[in-house]
Order: sequence, then structure tokens, then C-alpha cells
Amino acid sequence: MLDSYIYLALFVIATIIICYISIQKYKRIINPLLFAIIPLCLACLFAGYNNELDAEELSTGLRWMLIGTLVFLLSFSVGTPLRVSINRTARKEGDVHYNKKTVNILVNLLCILLFADFLMTFAKVYSIAGSVKDILISSTWVRNQYLHRSEPKLNIMIGLIMSMNITVISCILPKAIQLKCKHIRVKFIYVVLLMFINSIITMSKDSFIVHLVIIVYSFSQFSFNRKFEYEMIKKNAKWVVLLFAALLIFIGVQRDYLAYRYNSYLGIVVGTFTGYIAIPVISFCLLLKTNQFSYGALCFRPVLNTLSYIGIGERRSAIQMEVEGGANVFSTFGNMYRDFGMPGIIFLSIFFGLILGMLYERENQRLHRVVCNSMIGMVMIFHFYDFKLIQTIYLFTILYAWILEKMIRKRLYINCTLGEERGNAIRAGVEP
Repeated sequence: MLDSYIYLALFVIATIIICYISIQKYKRIINPLLFAIIPLCLACLFAGYNNELDAEELSTGLRWMLIGTLVFLLSFSVGTPLRVSINRTARKEGDVHYNKKTVNILVNLLCILLFADFLMTFAKVYSIAGSVKDILISSTWVRNQYLHRSEPKLNIMIGLIMSMNITVISCILPKAIQLKCKHIRVKFIYVVLLMFINSIITMSKDSFIVHLVIIVYSFSQFSFNRKFEYEMIKKNAKWVVLLFAALLIFIGVQRDYLAYRYNSYLGIVVGTFTGYIAIPVISFCLLLKTNQFSYGALCFRPVLNTLSYIGIGERRSAIQMEVEGGANVFSTFGNMYRDFGMPGIIFLSIFFGLILGMLYERENQRLHRVVCNSMIGMVMIFHFYDFKLIQTIYLFTILYAWILEKMIRKRLYINCTLGEERGNAIRAGVEP
């Protein structure tokens, strides 16, 4: 057990060092390295005080997670300067000024899309459950049926397009608040509440947290400096915590945790949080016993799925075979190990770390770059739990953001070479 405590201590030390270095490097509190290391450190600490693992299992798992994390984050840090050195002729994008009128139109469109998505989701879930009461009481069964339902391809395509638009336009909400668009506070609350309700209906905590992380990261992207970002965090952190706690309570009530697991709502929040945080680490430690590998079918699933759309190969599901302990392992290192074993953790950490580092460009505030950076931040904060990068929809969303920006850029941005007086007037929505 001593080895386990040593690795836990090393994780804590590494977390403190990486947090300090990352804040100095990116000049922001919210940054990809900090997003990656803090949740993982908490997960390891919670798993370390769990009784499901023996000392050897925990020690081995922590050792490989520490190695993989350091390699992954080091590769990410190397990725950005590597991109700059390779593409020396690339034009550096300066500050961009968003057109207030267009931003307001996009926010209104987001409100409409979210309401339409809510109606579609509710109709699908209601057709399975039969009543609102069953959605709440029999939610585990309903969610299982919902995830395994079959739909016409047209409905699937409409859902994907709506999902990508919702994610992309969500990233512009912070800019709408900065520009003081009409009724933006009310619209922002409306957007967050609809996302929250959709998560309750589908009993999917992930979807709400994903959108929340993306929006929070977008706030950081549009922050003028670290002081402005700190004030934003100080002002809004309590609301994020309350929403997260409310989500855990709702899911706990849906799954009837009060009846057989916890004796209070506080117990639901604390127990569910620590449980979900620790489970990926525990499952990874148990996973290291297996020697059955999928040789790229998991980590390269987006490529295989894209090929399947044009008739090459078969579509790969996100659902894996259960490993020892009866739990699926969706974490970054879990997927890497399932594909290529111990060497996979090292070499795939280098590969994906470099890719993410090369994609990340902090100083660019154009829409597609804000979306890409926010998605990378989301991948980082979830990587200990679920390797979001290998979910095809998120890669398509980044591509879609680039295409959408190309289509609307003349209306979305204001010519930065305009005189200051005229530029300020246009940004205020008044043509001089």
C-alpha cells in the first residue's frame, strides 16, 4: 500500500506544478493543462481511498496513469510550437470584432434550436415511457430503451445538424454578453435551463456538463486578461456548482438512490460525485489484467466510422465489451490500453497529445478557433472519464464550425481596418 501512497503524493505534486506552469504559460486560469490534471488527480485520490482494489492493482494503475498523463501533457505542450515551426508562412490572425446584430441573430437561433431539440427529445422519450411519471420513476429502463432505439436516417441527420449548430452557437454566448445584446441575460438563463432539462429527460448528465464546460471555456477565450477571467469565475462559480448539484440530485431521485444507497440529498450529491469521479480509475486498474486488444478499433473509431458512411467497413459502436469488475472503460488511457496495451498508453498519448496541441491556438478569437479550443478544453476535462475525442460528432462539429464561419464571416465580423469611431458605432449596431 505504501507504493500507492507514493504515487498519490506524486500526483498531487505534479498537479500543483502543472497548474502553476499552465497559468503562467497561458496567462489564464482556465486552460487545457489545468483542465486535464485537476479532475484526474481528484479521481486518483478518491480511488485511492476506495476498498474495491488491492494494493498491487491500485499501485500498477496509478503508475501507468501518471506516466500516461505526463507524456500526454508534455506532448500537448510541444504541439503548439511544433505547429508554428512547421507552418512558418501562416498568417497570424489579429483581434476580430464581432457584429452585434449578427451575434444577436445567432443567439436567437440558438434559443429556437434548443426549444425544437427539447420538443423532439421529449417526444422520443415520452413515446418510450408512456408518461411523464415513468420518465422520472423508471428512468433507467427508459434511458436504456432510448439509447438502443432505431431511427430513420433522415431523423438522425436532422438531430446531428441541430446538435452541431447548438454546440457551435453556444460558444458565441459569452461574446453576446460582452456586446450586451438585447435581453441576453434572460436568453442565457433560458439556454442553460433548456440544456439542463434535456439532460434530466434523457437522464444524461454528460450532455449538460459537456455544454456547460464548452460555454465556460468560451468565456475564458473571450476574456480580456486573467483579472477579467478571475472576476468572471468569482461571480459565476456558485451558479455552476448549484446547477451541477441540482443535476446530481435529479439523477439520484430518478434512480431512487434515497431508497437504497444514500440517506440524504447531500449524500446523493457527495456520493454520486465521488463515485463517478473514482469509477474510471478503478475500472482502469482492473482493466490492466486483461490481454485482449482491439488494435485501433476504439481510438481510431472516428476514422473507421467515417469510412463506413461511404461503404467501407462497418460502423463501430461506443459500447465496449465489459471488462473485469463489470464496468466499461471509456477513459483516455482505458481506450489506449484496450487498443494496444501498455505501449499504446505511451505512443497514443504522444500521438493525440501532439494533435491536440497543434490544434490549440489560444490567441485567436475567430468563431471556429473558439469552438475548437473549447472542444479541446472539454476533451481535456473529460479525458480521465471518457475519451471524447474519439466520438465522431465532436470532430464533425469542429469541421462544421470552420465551414459555418466561412459562410457567414462577412456578416459575423467587422472590418478591423475601419476607423475607431465608425468601428465602435457598427459594433454598437448603429451605422454612422
